[in-house]
Amino acid sequence: MILESFAKLLKKILSVTTEDVKKEDDKKREGKNKKKRSLHEFSSNDKKERKKEFEHAIKKINKEWEDTEESLQMNMSSAPTLAEMEAYKLTKIYADDPMAAFIKEKHLKKHSKKD
Repeated sequence: MILESFAKLLKKILSVTTEDVKKEDDKKREGKNKKKRSLHEFSSNDKKERKKEFEHAIKKINKEWEDTEESLQMNMSSAPTLAEMEAYKLTKIYADDPMAAFIKEKHLKKHSKKD
């Protein structure tokens, strides 16, 4: 439902921008050639190519949205297990621990780059 409304909105935006681009292109061409051209003189291949590009872009965006939704649904039920919670509690450093400074120093030495 959200994807459909997003796709409709994207199509509207793209259609407005394509019209603006066409108008700008027409102005540039008129200025360069100093001739007025009608819309019928432009090739229909350009229109078809642009339409295909926009359709491809819309499909790509829809696929990204679907992939994102799937990944979000998969991660909703991933609560930590009892073993993971126990491991976290064992490795957590408490501020009031008298050995906290020593453990932090040891950890920093272990992970620092050796020159």
